[in-house]
Amino acid sequence: MTTERSNGGVPSASLLIETLLPGAQPAVLADHGAPRAWAPLPRIGGTRGTADRVRAIVATVYDTARPVNAVVGPRDKHRFRAAATPVIGPSGAVHAVHLWTGNPDADPPRPANVAAIEWSATSRLIELTAEVRDLVEDYPFAGRASLTAPEASRHVARFDAAMSLIAKVLDPAPEDRWQGTASVYGPRTLRTVHRAPCTSRCAACPHHISKPGAD
Repeated sequence: MTTERSNGGVPSASLLIETLLPGAQPAVLADHGAPRAWAPLPRIGGTRGTADRVRAIVATVYDTARPVNAVVGPRDKHRFRAAATPVIGPSGAVHAVHLWTGNPDADPPRPANVAAIEWSATSRLIELTAEVRDLVEDYPFAGRASLTAPEASRHVARFDAAMSLIAKVLDPAPEDRWQGTASVYGPRTLRTVHRAPCTSRCAACPHHISKPGAD
């Protein structure tokens, strides 16, 4: 994966970085809206020091669940803005980090088209965050903090590899991970990623695919 560069050599990145499994290396789920299958986080900024600074920003956002907006780079003509925003699940855990880089004088765009959900094996409910309603057109569950699996499935037109996800949830293994694509009713295609462990609670990160792309 390569990072696009805007005029003047400023790196232009818009990455969704998965952080579902504590201790695992961050992995890219989407690059400028196109899906990626756990791609390595690319070197951003041209130098190792700058790339390490960007990685440290992502780690700080994961550790603190707070956004970071900083200008980084060794020299004025190579400096750029890095803005990282956490995607926080119902339990307060950081499911992903959205990383944007661009002109140091630019205002970062508001992260969109991503949410966080969790499945409770105790309650048998899908627990939601407010961002879920932004992913589904004519969202019918305003004010709801959770859904049953049948309620959620009524709004899915197609869900690729759904049975393999069910198998991983019912019989989890520490190394499990899963990605699949769901078409919900309306003009959106959602891609969801799940990572083990999945004993009493499963974490997932649905996001809208805005561009076609191969994994």
